[in-house]
Amino acid sequence: MLQFRYFILLLVLSNCTTKKEEPIKPKDNPYMDAIRISATAEHPNDTSLQAKISFDTLSYHFGTIYEGDTVSHDFNFTNTGTTRLLINQVHSTCGCTFPSWPKGFISPGEKGSIHIQFDSHEKLGEQRKPITIVANTIPTETILEIYGYVQKRKK
Repeated sequence: MLQFRYFILLLVLSNCTTKKEEPIKPKDNPYMDAIRISATAEHPNDTSLQAKISFDTLSYHFGTIYEGDTVSHDFNFTNTGTTRLLINQVHSTCGCTFPSWPKGFISPGEKGSIHIQFDSHEKLGEQRKPITIVANTIPTETILEIYGYVQKRKK
């Protein structure tokens, strides 16, 4: 009976092998081409498959406005990379600048825009507002800027 138990134990242990996990391939995961984390990528320096955001201009001068006025501008861009672009976040340094951007993927060659709205309420003098775009590009951040002068409204 003891030999039978050893035989069963040997049989069970011989079937316990560690299975090597296969890497996820882009065809298995439709979002894989948008994931660019250099610390875990198989080829972190390979730039042949990357999204690239190319703006028509990186800054906008809104001129002189009166306090309380609202100014808006669209920063137009093109994905000039070889894989889909995914904009994760767009933010400014203050609560007076409001961004909106396309959600979801932007294919290579497609165009889009980031809409910025600046509220000059309680803002006087020279104004310079940076807007940071975080995307699956290298580098991951792109900085846009709106600037101008806010003067006191005449009574």
